Amino acid sequence: MDMDNENRPGNVRELENAMQRAVVMAENGVISIRDVFPARTGEDPAPPGSSDPLHQNLSFQDMRRQVVRDFTRQYLTRTLTFHNGNITNAAKAMGILRTSLQRLIRQSGLSSREFKGLG
Repeated sequence: MDMDNENRPGNVRELENAMQRAVVMAENGVISIRDVFPARTGEDPAPPGSSDPLHQNLSFQDMRRQVVRDFTRQYLTRTLTFHNGNITNAAKAMGILRTSLQRLIRQSGLSSREFKGLG
C-alpha cells in the first residue's frame, strides 16, 4: 500500500499512535496493513483468546509490563544476533552502557553466548 496516497484523517500524533500500535501488534517483526489499518480489513488484528496482551484480562500496568518485556527481549535478540553476541558492539549500537546491556540481558533471561556466530 502506498502511504502517500492514503487518505488519513487526523493529525500527526494520531498517525504516530497508529504506527506505534502497529509495531506492538506486528507478528514476527513484520508490520502488515491490518496492523496499521485494522478497520480497513474488517478484522481484529489479534482475535480474543490470542496471546496478544490487549486481549487478555490484564490491568493496564500488567499489559504494559508484558509489552515492554516482550519488546525488550525481541530488541535484544535482534541486536545481539546482528552483533554476533558482542556485548560492546551491541551496547554501542543501542546507545547504552555495556553494564546496562548486561543487566538487560540478565533480566530478559538471555545469554550473549546464545548469539555467537548467528549474525
